[in-house]
Amino acid sequence: MDNIKCILLDIDYTLTKNDGSISDYTRDILKKARDKGILVILCSGRPNNFAIKKSKDSNSSPIVIADNGALIYDYENNKEIYKNEIPKDVLNLVWKESLENDIDCILNSNSTRYRHKKFENSEYIKTKSYIDSISELNESISQIVISSKDSNSLLKFKKYIESIDELEITNTNLYDGRDKIFYFCDINRKGNSKGRAILKLIDNLNININDVICFGDSINDVSMFKVCNETVAMKNSCSDILKIAKYITDYTNDEDGVAKFIEQNILNN
Repeated sequence: MDNIKCILLDIDYTLTKNDGSISDYTRDILKKARDKGILVILCSGRPNNFAIKKSKDSNSSPIVIADNGALIYDYENNKEIYKNEIPKDVLNLVWKESLENDIDCILNSNSTRYRHKKFENSEYIKTKSYIDSISELNESISQIVISSKDSNSLLKFKKYIESIDELEITNTNLYDGRDKIFYFCDINRKGNSKGRAILKLIDNLNININDVICFGDSINDVSMFKVCNETVAMKNSCSDILKIAKYITDYTNDEDGVAKFIEQNILNN
């Protein structure tokens, strides 16, 4: 792996430990990778601000892929490299239906997460930005997150989302078997994925896909693994990822699996 020019890292249960933290050891290894001239880019289903925060915290490069690939953002130069926004008429459909079904609906923009005042006391996803209607939005939305404590309610609403041609569900924890208090679904414009964003990014940066390696653990990482030749599943990954990965880490995310793999297989080459 001495030709690697770009490392793509999922965040949750991949880069970060189960409690969301990043170890000093991982920070040090990612800095060494960057000092070697390798781009280290976070590629997440999370919103832009969260991805930027984790990117800075981990010593990664100042570009993030956020919202399951709907946004590629260069935060050093405050520049959108790519964005796949959801049309307002479609947003309005989901917004109204979610309110009627008591489903929390969060809208991700570049800098803010919006929800209805009705859900201001929700313990899932904190935000101070509230709107009564989609007409109040002054910026574009690249991802919708719907959530509920009731899995049956969310499963029912998921079927409604699947009936809208312009949208698709890019990630959910409804089936992953992990312990949870809240259930969620990430919703993006159809055709959107981490894999698609990666291809757009490497074209922008003039990097060959053969010089890219990606790390992931969950179903929204499948598209990454389909476009990259060098793919690494975390030891703690779901079965869908384990089946298609070229490599599997010897250690879990809670044991610095990413950093140990990079140190052994990339930095020591």
